[in-house]
Order: sequence, then C-alpha cells, then structure tokens
Amino acid sequence: MNTTTRSQQGNVTLGIALLIYLVLGAMLLPYYRYQINPDGISYISSASKYLRGEFDSATTGHWSPLFSLLLVPWLYLGVDGLLASKLLTLAIGALTLLAIQQVSLRFHLSNEIRITILGTSIPVIVSFALGQITPDPLQTCILLFYFAIIFDRRYTNRLTYGVWCGILGGIGYLAKHYSLPFFLGHFPLMNIVHYYQTPAAESKKAVVRNFLVGIVLCSLISSPYIAAISAKYGGLMFSTTGAANYLSMSPKPPQRQLNYFIEPPDKTAVSIWEDPYSFFSSFSYHVPWSPFESYATFKHLLKIVAANALQAITLVIVFSPLACVINPIYLILLFLHTERPRSKIDMLFPWLTMFLFASGYCFARIGLEERYIMVICFLLMVTSGYILTKCFQHPFFTKTKKIILLSLFITSFAISPLQNLRHSFNSGKALYQVSQTLKGYIPPGAKLASTGYWYESLYLAYHLSSQIYGTTEHMTAEEATREMERYQITHFMVWDDHGGTINFVGAFNPIVQERYENHTLTVYTRQYPPSP
Repeated sequence: MNTTTRSQQGNVTLGIALLIYLVLGAMLLPYYRYQINPDGISYISSASKYLRGEFDSATTGHWSPLFSLLLVPWLYLGVDGLLASKLLTLAIGALTLLAIQQVSLRFHLSNEIRITILGTSIPVIVSFALGQITPDPLQTCILLFYFAIIFDRRYTNRLTYGVWCGILGGIGYLAKHYSLPFFLGHFPLMNIVHYYQTPAAESKKAVVRNFLVGIVLCSLISSPYIAAISAKYGGLMFSTTGAANYLSMSPKPPQRQLNYFIEPPDKTAVSIWEDPYSFFSSFSYHVPWSPFESYATFKHLLKIVAANALQAITLVIVFSPLACVINPIYLILLFLHTERPRSKIDMLFPWLTMFLFASGYCFARIGLEERYIMVICFLLMVTSGYILTKCFQHPFFTKTKKIILLSLFITSFAISPLQNLRHSFNSGKALYQVSQTLKGYIPPGAKLASTGYWYESLYLAYHLSSQIYGTTEHMTAEEATREMERYQITHFMVWDDHGGTINFVGAFNPIVQERYENHTLTVYTRQYPPSP
C-alpha cells in the first residue's frame, strides 16, 4: 500500500470517528448540559467579564484565560454559560481526535490498531467533554499536538517544528498554568534526546535551533499574561496556585477561620472562588516552612510525594488495567535486548513524557483527579497500540486471538469513562429546576448566605446571578448576626434541620420553601435601611 492510499484511508477513518463522536455527543448533551462545578463557574464568570470589558477582574492568577476567552463568542451569541461550556469542550474533543491520530502516526502502528485507538478514544473524550467544566481537555488537546511534533523523527531536520513547539507551549500555558513548568522541563529533555540520537552534525545544529526558537516563542506568548498577573498581585509569578499548594503541604498547614464570611473579589463575582488569592487572607498563617529545614520536614515532603505517586499510579491503572500490564513488560523486554533499535528511542519519548507529566503533580498538590492527567490516558493508548502491533506480527496471534485482544483493549479503556458518564447522568438538573422557582423570589445581584451545603448554595447563586458570602454552619449566633449586618446579606438559605438557626436573625422573613432531592430549602429575606 503506497503512502497516498494509506493517507486517504486514514482520513476516511478519522472522518468516520469524528462523525460518530459528534453524533454521540449531540445525543448525550441534553443529559449533561446542567452539570456544574465551582471551577466551571469561575471560568464562565471570567468569560462574562471579558465580554463586558472588565479585563482586570477577569485576569486572575488562579484561572488560566484561554478557556474563558474561547467561551466569549458563545456568550456573545446568547448561549447559556453551562451549555456554551459543553459545546466548547465537545468542539475541543473533535480536535483531540485529530491530535490523537497525529500522535499515532509517529509510530509504526497497523491500520487495524490505529482504527481501534480512534474508536476507543471516542467514549473517553465524550466522558471528559461532558464531565466537569475545566480546561484540562483543552490542555490535553494542545499537548497532544505538541507531542505529535516533538515525537517526530523529522524534528531534527525541520526548523518549523521548533516554531510550532514554542507556539503550542505558550498556548498550553494560557490553557492551563501547569503546562508552562511541564513544557520547560519536557521540551529541553526531548531536545537532548533528539540531539544525542542523531549522528549528523547538521542535524544537531537543527536541534539546537529548534530548541532556541521554541523557548523564545513560548516566552513571547506567555509573557504578557505573566506580566498582567504579576502586576495585579505585586510580584513576579506565572500562577497563584503554587503558593496555596505549597502552603497546604506544610507539616502545620494554616487553618481557615470559619467564623466569618468572605466577600467575593468584585461586584460581579459569584463567590470568592473566582479569585482565591484573596481567600488566603482568611487563613491564620504559620512561619514559612522549608522541606530542607530539618529531617522531619523532608520526611514529611517525601510522604506526600509518595502518597501522590501512589494515587497517580492508581489513576493510571484505572485508565486501563491492560495497558498497565503490557507496557511495563514490554519496557523490560525492550531494554534487556542487547541491540539498540530505533524503537527504543521511539518508545522512550511517550514513556518519559508520561512519567514527567505525572511527577509534576506529585509535588504540586494533594488529591489527584483523572482529569489532571488525562493526557496520559491517550499516550497509553498509543504505546499499547504499538505493543499490540508488534505482538500481532507473531504467528501465534491468529485472527480470533487478535479480535479477543482488541476487544480487551477497547473494554479496558472504556470502563472508566462509561462509569463517569453514568455517575454524572442528569447531574445538576434538579438544582437548576429549583433555581428557576427561586428566581421569582431572589433578584439578580442579591447577597446570599446559607446554613450549609456550600456547593449547592454556590450553584444556586450562579443560576440566580447572585453572590454568595459563605455559610453559618461553624458560627455562633452572635457571629452570624455580626456577619449578616456587616455585609448586609439580603437572602438567607436554610437547609433541612438548620431551621432553628434563623431564630438569631429576627429581621429575616421566610418567602419560599422548596424541595431538592431529600432536602428542604427555606429562603428568608431581609430589607436594610438605606445608607445615610
């Protein structure tokens, strides 16, 4: 089969995969369009601010800007924020299928394996697209295009590859801040491997040129936003999440004082979570810590890293138990071989990438989620597909055995996304319906507080275009009264058996009661005298 015919078949396969993906996404969208999460609210709110020209409040060190900027056209057309987010992530998913195909072309995969990989990717992408509203699918798409370039054997001969790597590295930072430190660690490492594996002096020079061009372009693209948040917060930084992560890893982490509300960072913010940097003021700080100040603190850090590493391994196994069996076995067999085939270098790229990507999160935060390392799922598909291609060349694998193994491959990767889709089916719809009733009683811009159920209260505040200041669940009656007066809270949401709590705020009057699942929600309101 010549190259042209193979390329045409690949395009047809991709076209069919895209069609299946879009049809499946359109069919499932009505059952996930009300899904909501705190991060998603922040990204949608930032997009609304960009649309209104409120650039200073939209620019934060916690939330990367690209996802919100891509939401702006949808909001301009009048599409609801939650629906716009799902439509955007579904569109990103279509590009991700193209990126996966491009990565798979960097390896000698059989046609049947490449088709299997594209088909297996569909439920995974749909699951991530219709799940939580986050920039992780966008980051994954961008990084996969970057991997398709940096893994290419022709990288040593094409200057444009360095250009594209730098552009994608910079855009990746705008998609999610973690992409920048990852790129600054991964890109030099891949260039070092390319440099030493090519014998030609001219090719070595090309690698150096690509590296320098890539670093410069990544810096040019990322610098304006770094400058913007550095100016806003008064210090050089590429993100404000690092300080919070580092602080939370302290042997004596600061504790939030729960006896007062926290005002949203601006008049159009739904909650403090839209710019959590100011949230730090609600903590009582301890002396800054260093893992190197004593053996005990260093041991403490190692325990956290080990726990995160174990969690990362667990998540990777969840992606595909089959892939986590055949990849280590093949890795051992490959590097025990006395010869040094080119395949060692080809497989070294994705394995190093997966290790480096997961390692960064082991040092960055506690509580890994699948979405943080979803790019590893697709790299596992490609490396596993490569291994199966090698296996299928052996006469032992008859047609029947191939079908069985491919079925196991598909099932192995499909279990987790199908479970995720089942778990989030119709998520958020009931709470949205409650909010539609409350709209007749709570006007836009109202100042809200609640007795508990922070997430549910936050989601209601978003649907009601209001602001939530906190909950009274850890307050005394005197503290709650003080905070109500201080911020002139206009509406108070009382959940379930906390009804007695309203007794300490006599000026509030009940206006509506609603049922949400097995909860009873009563809303109270209060009028304040005009300011003198």
